[in-house]
Amino acid sequence: MATLFKMEPLGERGLKLNDAQRRAITHGEGPLLVIAGAGTGKTRVITERIRHLLQSDESLSGENILALTFTKKAAGEMKARVVQATGERGKAVTLATFHSFCETLLAEADPQRVMLDKFDHWILLRRNLQRLGLEKYRRLADPGQFLNDFVEFFSRCQDELVSSEDYQRYAAGLAAHLEAQREALDKDTLSERLETVGLQQELARAYRASEELLGEKKRVSFGSLITGAVGLLERDSELRETLQKKYRYILVDEFQDTNIAQLRLLELLAAPARNIVAVGDNDQAIYRFRGASFGSFKLFLQRFAGWKEGQDSTPFRVSLTENYRSTPNILRVAMQVIGQNAVSADFPKKVLSPNKPAGEKIRIAELATPEEESRWVAAELQRIHGAGRRWKDFAVLYRQHAHRDHLVEELSRRKIPFVITNLSILEHPVVKDVLAYLKLIATPYDDIACARVLGTPAWHLEAADLVRLAERARKDKKAIYDILQLPQGQLPFDQSHAALGQLVEFVSSERKMLKRSTAREILGRLTEWLEIPQRAKGQDRKYVTRLAEFMKEWEPKSETRGLAEFIEYLDYYAQAGGAVSLEEAAPGDAVQLMTVHGAKGLEFPQVFLLRVNNRAFPASERSRVFEFPVDLMKEGGPAEQFHIQEERRLFYVALTRAEEGLTITTVAEKKGKVPVFIEDIVMEPAVKRQDVRQMLPKLLPRGVEDRAREGRPEDAQLFPAAAEPAKIFSRIADWAEEFHPLAAEPLTLSPSAVNGYRTCPQQYLFGYSWSLRKGPRAAMSFGAVMHTTIKRFVDQLRKGVKLPF
Repeated sequence: MATLFKMEPLGERGLKLNDAQRRAITHGEGPLLVIAGAGTGKTRVITERIRHLLQSDESLSGENILALTFTKKAAGEMKARVVQATGERGKAVTLATFHSFCETLLAEADPQRVMLDKFDHWILLRRNLQRLGLEKYRRLADPGQFLNDFVEFFSRCQDELVSSEDYQRYAAGLAAHLEAQREALDKDTLSERLETVGLQQELARAYRASEELLGEKKRVSFGSLITGAVGLLERDSELRETLQKKYRYILVDEFQDTNIAQLRLLELLAAPARNIVAVGDNDQAIYRFRGASFGSFKLFLQRFAGWKEGQDSTPFRVSLTENYRSTPNILRVAMQVIGQNAVSADFPKKVLSPNKPAGEKIRIAELATPEEESRWVAAELQRIHGAGRRWKDFAVLYRQHAHRDHLVEELSRRKIPFVITNLSILEHPVVKDVLAYLKLIATPYDDIACARVLGTPAWHLEAADLVRLAERARKDKKAIYDILQLPQGQLPFDQSHAALGQLVEFVSSERKMLKRSTAREILGRLTEWLEIPQRAKGQDRKYVTRLAEFMKEWEPKSETRGLAEFIEYLDYYAQAGGAVSLEEAAPGDAVQLMTVHGAKGLEFPQVFLLRVNNRAFPASERSRVFEFPVDLMKEGGPAEQFHIQEERRLFYVALTRAEEGLTITTVAEKKGKVPVFIEDIVMEPAVKRQDVRQMLPKLLPRGVEDRAREGRPEDAQLFPAAAEPAKIFSRIADWAEEFHPLAAEPLTLSPSAVNGYRTCPQQYLFGYSWSLRKGPRAAMSFGAVMHTTIKRFVDQLRKGVKLPF
């Protein structure tokens, strides 16, 4: 292996590097796979390798180095470290995500194309549903029901470099094969095979139609960014050679999460020199459900180093096993868990060695109910905080968002400051208030939006006043906003305390300018009128600013840039499951709540891991509507027990986030069954004795516990109350809890009302108790049409009219 470098001693920077780190950093030419266990300093290795390359070869500039990772946050943090370590020369290093790198490459080739994320792709398909040629997977009552599944499937195809033409050929081949066998099949088997082939043909039609739509609209889907870049480099030899000469050294972070398309991209960029260093951990491969390769490490060695199974791979790989993060107790428990997964013969089991002294035992606490779990965790946070820990030293991790709900309520009750990482701004109360005003301007018949607006303090209304307005609107068959415009003496409540004139005047004024203003211009005037800068605290202002940025990002995708189109877009965006995240700065002194996936790459002094129960963590395996055919997988199908092994890797990620303290909570299982991941830990007697403390906490009754806390100084509130009266901070949620009008006797409920209550009691309250209405949805319209049609048929039959069928 050639050594290019005139070495500069790394010790001059005061770095204490172990031998494995030093080998990875000072590696010369050619490919190298760095298998970096949890907490072994992989980010330092990548940063120091870039520094080493720049300082060891004066002919090398930052522009000659490409480093790729998977999240913008990771790329940004790594770039900051590189610049800090290398100074001015490091600023030119290309440090990006795979997708942003490919987006830039495609934009340079065709500046007119606009990138769509998966939610925008959903919206494009929803607006052009008839183009997809759906039969089996079209629902009149819910037209968008399967669109997320289609978008996910198309993206999965692109992960495997399977084009729409490839899929057409695959489906046609299945049909031809079935036709050749038709005579030999019995009736039931033929029917089943016809169903299967029909599904594949429908998928092929939809995939082709989606690609045609993207082409016609000059859009590129998020899933096709990598395949688009691969195709461009394969077609354009001049561009390919230019980039190969430019990027003399390539580094890849989180390599275990790469897919087939990303591997092909790296092949095209790294050839012919193949100066590529890939860093990853096969024990932390947690995105295979998204299409990440099942054997990315093996494929790396095969494609870049020419390695073959059975050969010694040590010349091309180095393992980082010295852990600088966690105590020996935490590490032994983590290694005991991950040891239950199958180990590849090509990559022996890693044994992480701790660099810290022994610490406290891992606690496993079993509680009777989810409510008790949240109460105990909140009390423990308070107890440990009282002993000198900062709130920001704590992270509470969970497998699913729903697992945090009870804890959020409990933390709020106790006034413990907390931050929910990656929470969409669309769920924030102040943003909801702003959007309610925008919806009222665009669609004044939206009673839900109007009710939220009327719930703000500035208009001096109470819940009973709102209900009277809604009842009057229903009686007159009008919207609540129409009633607000009546002369003051005709309003259905005492108007002496109300101040509605200013609201009606502003909304009316903005509606007159709808056609002349963009959505962002209206938001700007609304923000000023609501006095957001004066009324909202810093974080609230950031959320509203992010909403304006989201509008700006939407504008290139829109046709009119108008408010009505934006409101329609936002409705579709929500139906698609879209979220608008705020790039969070370092949190203040607050407990951090996040999913285990969101915690990847992070570390915390104290970690609480919630709801480690069967069917919760590990989560139940989710069957996909459309499974990608094994026949089209470039590396064959997944191993047996794939799902539980991936869940175990995710559990391992959660355990290895903890530096000093780790608490696992579980809710008592029926029949006393031990959760599978708890069993993984305690099945080894030495680990159970040395590293684990099992607990059955006994909680005081709620009232006794509350009295015990009385008199304690309260922590500062995370969201202090704003000065009143304000046009934001709606009280509609409080009203929903406090004001429940008596139902008429006898109570009569339609099936839709019962179903509405089961789905969302608050929506039932708004719609059936408060008489608030929203604009029609497809399901409601479909249901109304069907009921009306059936009623007419029945009426005609009763009259003896002969129906024409």
